[in-house]
Order: sequence, then C-alpha cells, then structure tokens
Amino acid sequence: MLTALLIYRLATPDTRLRAQEWIYAHVPRGTPIYLLGPYNVPLDPLDYPVTQTYAAETGPEAVRTVDAPILVYSDAYPFVALRDRRLASDRAIAREEGIRQVLETEWVPVRHFARMPWPGERLPPDDISYWFQVGITIYCRPVNCPIELPPATP
Repeated sequence: MLTALLIYRLATPDTRLRAQEWIYAHVPRGTPIYLLGPYNVPLDPLDYPVTQTYAAETGPEAVRTVDAPILVYSDAYPFVALRDRRLASDRAIAREEGIRQVLETEWVPVRHFARMPWPGERLPPDDISYWFQVGITIYCRPVNCPIELPPATP
C-alpha cells in the first residue's frame, strides 16, 4: 500500500514544479526572487535573478531585510525542525518560529502549494516527505510587489 502511494506521489507534479509554473505565469521576468529554504522552486537565473539560503543559514532579521520583492518559502527544513520539538534545539525552534513571524507580519502570501501528507511524516528519521511534495508559499513584499496582491481580509 505504501509503495503504491509513493509511486502515485512521485508521478504527481511536485509542489515545487507547480509553484514554478505559477511564477512563470504571474511574475514578470527579471523580477528578483529570494528562495528561502532547501528543496525550493527551480528557476532559471536567466529569467529571474535568484538568491537562496538553505536550512539554518538565515534568521528572522535577515528575512526582514530581504530586498527582493518575491520570496518563495519551502517548508522542508522548518517542517522537520518543528515536527517534534523534543528533537530540535531551542535555537532552531526560535529561528524557524521567528522567520514565520516575519513572513506573517511583513510579507503577503500570494499563492500556497500545500504539503502532501505522508504516512509517518512526523516521525524521525527524515523520510520522503522531506524531499517531495513539500509546502511552498510564494510571498510578496507589499511596498514593491510586481503582481496584484490578493484582497485584504478584515
């Protein structure tokens, strides 16, 4: 049963590829994009100037000062770091929660590609849920967003 699920999920377009399609359809070429986290959206640097930080390479203050108008957040590392807080360091938990707080208060989510649930995904060690069908959220900086922002909710 698990093998059939794995084959089905591997044959399903990955969230990163669906996010890539969305970016190419909605974000003007040449727009700087910041990729936050590993296992992120593959973008051609000839189409979009890209900078990226990987797991534990950045923190809330660095995310606060990102100068790109588009930020693509992969939840691959944060999901693993936060899935069982007994196994993560206090520093890793504080960093990931701080980053999420900055994203919630200073960036606007414009599109989300939900993580597909996997059996046993909340149990260590890392399994396929770390590499495939991760959660991807595309954010825009409100002051210089090159795309139409979603309507504000009251």
